[in-house]
Amino acid sequence: MQTTIEDYFGSRVPGSRNARSKEKKSSVILPTGYTKYWEEVKKKLYDVVINAAIRNKADFLLLMQWCIVRNYIKRDADKVDLRCLNALLSHLGTEGIAAFLFDLFPFITLSALNIENVFDKKTPITPLVSQVPDTLTLTRKQITSLLAHCFLCTFPKQKEMLIADFVGFYSFYSGEFNQLYANKILFLLNYFASVKAISSSEQINKPIKFIRVVLPQSEYDKLTLSYWQNSKSILREVVVDEKGKIEDCPNSIAVDFANKYLGGGVLEYGAVQEEILFLLSPELLVTRFLCDRLLDNEALLIEGLGQFSEYSGYSSDLRFEGPYTGKEKYNRSVIAIDALPFMSGRDQLMQFHKKPILRELNKAFVGFNIKKVQEKENERKKIATGRWGCGAFRGNSQLKFVIQWLAAAESGKELVFHTYGDKFLANAPSIVKKYTGKTVGDLFSQLVNFDNYFYDHLLKEKSKATIAADIESFDTLLFTFLLNLP
Repeated sequence: MQTTIEDYFGSRVPGSRNARSKEKKSSVILPTGYTKYWEEVKKKLYDVVINAAIRNKADFLLLMQWCIVRNYIKRDADKVDLRCLNALLSHLGTEGIAAFLFDLFPFITLSALNIENVFDKKTPITPLVSQVPDTLTLTRKQITSLLAHCFLCTFPKQKEMLIADFVGFYSFYSGEFNQLYANKILFLLNYFASVKAISSSEQINKPIKFIRVVLPQSEYDKLTLSYWQNSKSILREVVVDEKGKIEDCPNSIAVDFANKYLGGGVLEYGAVQEEILFLLSPELLVTRFLCDRLLDNEALLIEGLGQFSEYSGYSSDLRFEGPYTGKEKYNRSVIAIDALPFMSGRDQLMQFHKKPILRELNKAFVGFNIKKVQEKENERKKIATGRWGCGAFRGNSQLKFVIQWLAAAESGKELVFHTYGDKFLANAPSIVKKYTGKTVGDLFSQLVNFDNYFYDHLLKEKSKATIAADIESFDTLLFTFLLNLP
C-alpha cells in the first residue's frame, strides 16, 4: 500500500513522536554463529581454495546452488534459479570465465573463510538502532568478508532483522537474463577485484565508520517555523554544477538520497541515486543489515568509504563502465538523509505546505549539522548534493534546492548543488545571486509566503484535480515567485 503525505502527517507530526522508542540492541549473527552450519559451509569453501574444486562454470553453479539451498531456499536444488548468473558468465567469454573461476572467485571464497580471523567472537557486531546515537567501526577487510558471504548467499538469516530479511544477492542471480541485474553483478565483481588488488596494502585494514546521527528530541522540537523565520545565519554562495556528478565532487560529504530503509531497492530493480551510490561503493551494502530505518530526527554518516566503479545511465539504463579512475578513491564521506515521498499529483501539491517543508528542512539540517560527530582531522565543510527526493519520490527540485541551501547555511556548510541538467533549475544561479548575503530567516519567510500564494491564489484559479493533472506546469513557480519579489 502506497504511503501518502496525508498518511504521514495525519497521525503524527515531524520528529518521530510516534516512532519506536530506543530499541533493545541485538547482535548480528555471523555464519560462524551456528557451529554445525559453519562447519558444513567451511568444508565446501575449503574445497574451492585448497582442492581447486571449481574446475568449470558448472561446478561453480552447483556450489552456489548448494549454498542457497542450505541457507535460504530450503527446497530442492533443481528449483534454485541461477539463469541470470549463468547467462552473465556466458557473456564474459572464455577468458572472462577463466579469470573469474580461477582468480577472483577463490579470493571471494577466501574472504568468506577469513571471517573466523577478522571478527572476534567475544566482540559481537551491534547494529545501529533507532534513536540511539552510536558509531560502528569496521575495517575494509571485515566488510569484504561480510560481502563475500552475501555474494555466496551463506550469510545466515537473522532472527531479528532490522531491514533486510534476506542477507544475500540471490535476487540478482535468478530469472531470465536481465541487463540491470547483470550490471549490478558486474559492479560487485569489480568491487571484489579492486579489493583483491589492495589486499596486501594498508588500505585493506583502514577503518570505515558508520555513525548514527540523532538530534535529541528536545532539540528537534525547537526547529519550528518560528525558529527558521528568525534565523540570522547568512546564506553563502552556492556552487551550481550543471554537468558534474555528486560523487566526483572532491573533499566533500556526498548526500545519499536515501530511503528510510537504507539502500532502497538496491537488491531489487532499484537503480536511482541511492542504489547507484551503493553499487559504486558496495561497502555501503552492510547498512542493509547493520542500520535500522531512519526516523525524522536521524541521519547516517559514513566515513572512509571507497568508490570502486564508474557508471553511465540511470534506472533501467544503468551500466557498469569499469573501475573507478578518479583521484579520491578512498576515504570518502557520505551522509544519508531520507526525503518524503510525493507519489501522487495531490501529494506533489501538498509538498508546498508548511508541515512538509518544515520536515524536509529539519531532516536536511540533521544531516548537514554534523560537526559534533566528525573527526577534526577528517572534517569536511562542503556538502555535495542535488535533486534530493526529486526522482522516484517526485519532489519539486526548486523547493529542494532552497531547502538544502537553508539547511547548509544554518549548519555552516558550503553547498555544491548538481542539477544533472534539470531544466527547472536553470535559474538557480539567479536565485543564488539574489539571496546570497541575506539571512536564512529572510529566505525561509518567503517560502512561507509562497505557501500562502500557492494555495490562496492559484487554487482559486484552478481546481486541485486540474492542477494535479498538470503538475509539471507548476514546477517553475517557486523560482519565478522568488525572483519577482522586490
